[in-house]
Amino acid sequence: MPHEDSIRPFADHQLGWRAAQLAAAHVDAELALLAAVLPDHSVGVALASHEGVRRWHFTHEDLRLIWIASGLCRWHDLVTLLRLVRAGLQGENLWDSTQTRANAGTSMLWSDATLVAFALSELASPQFVTLLARRLLEVDARRDRATCHYHGMLEALDLSTTSLPLPGIYAAESMRGAA
Repeated sequence: MPHEDSIRPFADHQLGWRAAQLAAAHVDAELALLAAVLPDHSVGVALASHEGVRRWHFTHEDLRLIWIASGLCRWHDLVTLLRLVRAGLQGENLWDSTQTRANAGTSMLWSDATLVAFALSELASPQFVTLLARRLLEVDARRDRATCHYHGMLEALDLSTTSLPLPGIYAAESMRGAA
């Protein structure tokens, strides 16, 4: 029978808790970067792109759409950009005109009030955009590493892929121990 301490890491739910924290940190980094990019999106998109930020770094459909629209409207004013974002969000069923200004960035559903509040929530700052782009890339790299380790752990725990079957008596004992 395995030693109790060898099972403990899986029993205390730290893995799930930490994965949830990492996912929340990723969304926070996405939101912070977009809020910093939008006020001067022509400069903000260029700076974040120079740091290596790409559309696949945005894990939520609404935020990815805002990022892509910001790049497409780099040479247009903020009003034109927000109109394009609104049309895109409506087309993806991510629009709810009843959302209030207070919900800006807290829901995947947007309205005119939340979109404008979000777009004006930060002052334009090239240094801040660069810092937030680096933060998003750091959190994204951690998420990728964690995903790799998670899949490796699943593979290591999957006994169906072993090439050496246990003799019958040992298999029966291990099944009794698992019950």
